Amino acid sequence: MKDWRIVGASVRGTAHHHSGHPCQDASAWLLDPAMACLAVADGAGSRPHADLGATAAVQAVLRWARKGPPPDDDLAAWLSRAADEALAAVLAAAAAERRPAEDYACTLCVAVLTPSRLGLIQLGDGIAVVGDAVGFTTLSPPARTEYANETVFLTSPQASAQLRVDVLDLEPVDSVALSTDGLRFKILSDLGSHRPHVPFFEDAARLARDPAVGDTAVADFLSRVDDQSGDDKTLVIAVRTAAPPAGKEP
Repeated sequence: MKDWRIVGASVRGTAHHHSGHPCQDASAWLLDPAMACLAVADGAGSRPHADLGATAAVQAVLRWARKGPPPDDDLAAWLSRAADEALAAVLAAAAAERRPAEDYACTLCVAVLTPSRLGLIQLGDGIAVVGDAVGFTTLSPPARTEYANETVFLTSPQASAQLRVDVLDLEPVDSVALSTDGLRFKILSDLGSHRPHVPFFEDAARLARDPAVGDTAVADFLSRVDDQSGDDKTLVIAVRTAAPPAGKEP
């Protein structure tokens, strides 16, 4: 994946900053010649060790990714296994401290890019946006719930049955962004439809393509964003740095 670049960060929201609580978001990514993998998790705000659960989940996904790229004809199964690995890591963290697994509850969003395909798996209220020559699209947004901030966590009963999976042709794609819901007021033009706020993603993709911009700059940017909710904020974005593939509009 030599024509791609990834930058990102997770930062503490204003509410956690004022309360002294740690950032409960976590993010991690891998970029090598055969694949790219992005993982984002959001710890449940009401759970005492949700930050540890989120960290364990994304680290487990990266360990799985380092074992090798997925076959293009079975990305969904590879991603499902990534979610299984994340859950196993969260359960192990809870067991090691002899605590209920629910204390480590978190959401999960994972994207994997191979030279020809893009796969995405989501559990909970994270946000995944894909950009191409036409514009930006939110993939498989979470279903509306009866109560605000109600979502599904990795440790929820029958969570595997609620995984949302997308597999796409990578050729037209030039950016993939994952975020937790702490940025929802800034990156969505309409919360009901989850329509992306195009100027945000245009600016984010342009910033990510700048070789002088690294993860620290992303963290600084997120720290300055008025999240409006006090929640932690995460943005990880993969961008195509080379010219668009043949047949794609400039």
